[in-house]
Amino acid sequence: MADNKKSVLLYCDLIHTVEKLDNETAGELFKHYLRYINDLNPETDNILVDVVFEPIKQNLKRDLKKWEETKEGKSTSGSLGNLKRWHLDLYNDVILKKKTLEESLIIAKGRTAIKPIANIAVKDTVNVTVKDKVTVKDIIKKENRFNFRKSLVDYGFDKNLVDDWLKVRKTKKASNTETAFKGFIKQVELCKSPINEILTECVNRSWGGLKAEWLNNIKTTNSEKRIKKDAALILQERYGIK
Repeated sequence: MADNKKSVLLYCDLIHTVEKLDNETAGELFKHYLRYINDLNPETDNILVDVVFEPIKQNLKRDLKKWEETKEGKSTSGSLGNLKRWHLDLYNDVILKKKTLEESLIIAKGRTAIKPIANIAVKDTVNVTVKDKVTVKDIIKKENRFNFRKSLVDYGFDKNLVDDWLKVRKTKKASNTETAFKGFIKQVELCKSPINEILTECVNRSWGGLKAEWLNNIKTTNSEKRIKKDAALILQERYGIK
């Protein structure tokens, strides 16, 4: 288990394998599972437990890798978001690769955050009119307007994937509101998968929105197929059983 990770996924379809074991072997398998996720490096002389647990172990490793990638991605996105909001010059240096993210964060710690002018409230209504009849009030209103695409990119989604998904949403006549964005992000975080992997599925399957259960159902089906395949390979390679 990784540091600060206190839980693991136990897929429902595992019941199909466990139900075929006698109670004693099933109990031994569960103890073996608990010892493994608590980093006790268990070993067993029970061939059946060894064979059944191997694909479970591989699933745990895959889930751990995805969790670490998601955690790192969110941390990086959050740090970049803070730099963009409070230290735009440092943010630009990172984007242009003049400085690393770590270097910019260290510099930012020694600074006083500067709030962008566009976010400072204007108490008095200003009616200064320019040639195209756009007032200062109109400009401020435009600056504060919610941007669905920008919000997705700032969260950490790949720009090209975002553009592809927006085309899907357009065909579905989905509205790009702040409420829609928050609802989508909530479902993304429930999926516990790399965010660009999730968005790729949305594009490939022409989903205008997302529910975590859609991806979880796909994972369950794929996991069941993988367990059967892995178990068959282990039986053949280790014990010569076809």
